[in-house]
Amino acid sequence: MKVKHIILSIFYIFITINVFSQESSGNDSQENIFKIGGSGAATGVVRQFDNRYEGVKGSPFYLDDWVKGTVTMQNGQRAENIQLKFNAYENELLMNQSKTGAVYIPKKQISSFSLQDPEINREVLFQKLPHHKKGDQTHFYRVLYKGKVSLYKDIVVVFEKADYQGGYSNDKTFDEFKTYSNYYYNGELDLEFHKLKTSPSGIAKAFPDHSSEIKKFISQGNINLKKDGDLIIIFNYHQQL
Repeated sequence: MKVKHIILSIFYIFITINVFSQESSGNDSQENIFKIGGSGAATGVVRQFDNRYEGVKGSPFYLDDWVKGTVTMQNGQRAENIQLKFNAYENELLMNQSKTGAVYIPKKQISSFSLQDPEINREVLFQKLPHHKKGDQTHFYRVLYKGKVSLYKDIVVVFEKADYQGGYSNDKTFDEFKTYSNYYYNGELDLEFHKLKTSPSGIAKAFPDHSSEIKKFISQGNINLKKDGDLIIIFNYHQQL
């Protein structure tokens, strides 16, 4: 559907619009990001990345390569055009510094970050929010749509150990990372996350005020409920009702 793809393109642009003022970029950001955040290198609190994942099949990262990105700090300031990598397994953000190499940016300093994703040729936004189960913890979720009802994607990476010994062996001869995705939603005045079941009835449940219209839209619109872009179209359709 041409109309569907036009709508999708418009709202991808909308989601990634830059709404923060520029603070620092490039090498300046790499060297000053801890000062921008209010702590870190100046106080000696820097956690460096190691090579513990070498030799494991799969990847713990959202993107394997370093990409340019922007980090918005809790104090509102931000660092632009720096080399970033999101460790989805640990749910932590890495920065590649010219002097010290790969280091983790403390989660407590970060409000959100965006990455330039070469696979889809646009920026993707991650926001730090309360964990959907562990209320005393925070978690980075990819923001797919912001509106009357907002849509988030949790990129889940699990680590499976090799198991090729013993009577109940599954003959798995290597350690492996596997990636899954879960979707969550909430309303403008609802801070609690709700898991989104990607079925017509499950999605309609997210919109109790217009559930019948949503079901009809899905059935008539050639919607693939397993695709991020099509889910965004549904949430935008509800926004217009």
